[in-house]
Parts: sequence; structure tokens; C-alpha cells
Amino acid sequence: MMFEFLENSVPITSQQWSEDTVPLVSISCITYNHENFIRDAIEGFLMQKTTFPVEILVHDDASTDKTASIVREYEEQYPHLIKPIYQTENQYSKRDGSIDRIQRGRARGKYVALCEGDDYWTDPLKLQKQVDFLENNPDYGLVHTNFVINNTKTGKKQINNGHFLSDHSLEEYLVGNFHIATLTTCFRKDLLDKIDFSYLEQNFRMGDHPMWIEMMRISRFKYFSETTAIYNMLQNSASRPIDKEKKILFQKNIWEIRLFFAEKYQYNKLVDVIKNNIFYYDSLLLLTQRKFGKSICLFISSKTNKISYIIQYLKFFIYYLFVNN
Repeated sequence: MMFEFLENSVPITSQQWSEDTVPLVSISCITYNHENFIRDAIEGFLMQKTTFPVEILVHDDASTDKTASIVREYEEQYPHLIKPIYQTENQYSKRDGSIDRIQRGRARGKYVALCEGDDYWTDPLKLQKQVDFLENNPDYGLVHTNFVINNTKTGKKQINNGHFLSDHSLEEYLVGNFHIATLTTCFRKDLLDKIDFSYLEQNFRMGDHPMWIEMMRISRFKYFSETTAIYNMLQNSASRPIDKEKKILFQKNIWEIRLFFAEKYQYNKLVDVIKNNIFYYDSLLLLTQRKFGKSICLFISSKTNKISYIIQYLKFFIYYLFVNN
């Protein structure tokens, strides 16, 4: 059922729509063992003030803690908003993209906003501002924003407002000139219909980076400098592992994804820059493993012509040789 926009933005918890109203925005929240964080995530969704209907699609991936029971509390209180799935078998461990397929398949909105269960939104007008922009600018497909990093180990918070542009291109993304924080995104769902996810699932274990690249090829992205969300930097998560080698391999994998697409779509002038970054992480990995001989051979054989990476290599070599225990 179609709806008429409200005259003013009001909390989604106080909105009343008929049961057959199709939401304009689908919030997708994947969660697993986030009992200490999921309340903040859901409260960040529920505090949104909009002029349009919203649905909250929570996917609990067979949590072994109290995450599912907390989600059920909110489902009972807001059944018209919160539409959960409670898995009995962990889907992420299958590494086949099943979670994302499930969430994409049940999203009914014209727009999709992403936020995992260990992060949360802080701006009650986040969705309203993003949707307003997308409604008025049909040539743009995605809006993302500034955010705050919360290191849950040290308690320090860092405003992540560097290296961002108000408008940007695929080329700039491929060379790492800016970052897209998944928890801040809101994008047109029809972009998903134009992407071959079976191809991405077969070639990559990281879903977001390849998806942004494919979207950026067919649509423009917009960045808002205002802060709308908190990213909890959890210890030993997939993107923030404790193990030093896993940290390096994670970052290297991001650059390998960028290299794959730069070569696939013939951004030939960017290939050397991307390879320089892969060289940097290869060198760092060898130094971390204390394979100094191999690291020196890699350094000598490398075709890198970026003096900054040579200096970085030498700094890390000295550090691991004389300082690191």
C-alpha cells in the first residue's frame, strides 16, 4: 500500500500506518553474541524521527548469549516495527553469503540502511536527512556519513573525519582516498538488483567492499560530514583481530579486493598505487613473522617507486629488528 509522507518528522515508535503499508526504508541489522551492545543498536533505530514508515529487520545468527532474548523483548513491544529472524544454525560460518541473501530478500523498502548489532546510531534524523537527499537527487544511489570510533578496550573515542570528500569517485575509493563506514550507509535497494552477488560470493569473503565498488560503478555516492553513529571497535572481531598477522592480512585483503577490481575494470593507472600498498603489507607480514631475509628480498625485488613506502618499510624493519620483543 502506498503512503503519504507525514508533514513533520516524528518518532517511528509513535507512527501509525496500516498493516499493508510498504515501508520506505528497511533497516538491516545482523547480530551475533552482542548482548552488551544490541540494546544500543535497537534504541538507535527506534529513536529515528521520520516522515515515512520504516521496518527493522534483525537477523540473530544463532547467538549463544542473551542477544536473542533481548531482541524478543523489543519484538514484543514493537511488533509492527521489529521483524526478527532467530537462526538455530550459524549462517556466517558457512561463508556462502547466506545472511546477506536472507536480509536482501526480505527488505521491502525503497531504501536500505545497514547497522550491525554491536554498533549504533546517535542522530535521530539520520534516516530523514539521507532519504531527503536521495529523494531529491535521483542520480545518487548512496549516502554515508561521519562516525565515531569507540575502542572498547581503551575507552578512547576518535572522530573519524579525515580523508573524506563531500563527493567522490570509484577511482578515489580504489586508491584508499576515503572510506565507507557500513553502519552509516543508506542506499537505494534497486542498486542491489543490478549486482551479480553470486559472482561476489564466489570470489570474496568480505561483502561490503566489493558491493560498494560495484554500486559506485553505476551510481554516485554522497558523504555527509556530520556524525550519525558509533562504531564499537571490539577486540578480536573479524575486522579487529588481536593477532598481529590476522590484522595485517585483513588490511592486505582490502587492497587485494581493490586490485582485483582495478584490473577487472581496467583502471590501469591505479594498479601500481594499489600494488604498492599490497607490497607494504606483505613486507609488514614478513617482518612480523621475523622473516627478515625474505622481507629484504621482497624489498629489493619490488618495483615500487613510492619513496613513502620505502621509508615505511625501513621504519618497520628497524622496529622489529631492535625494539619489538
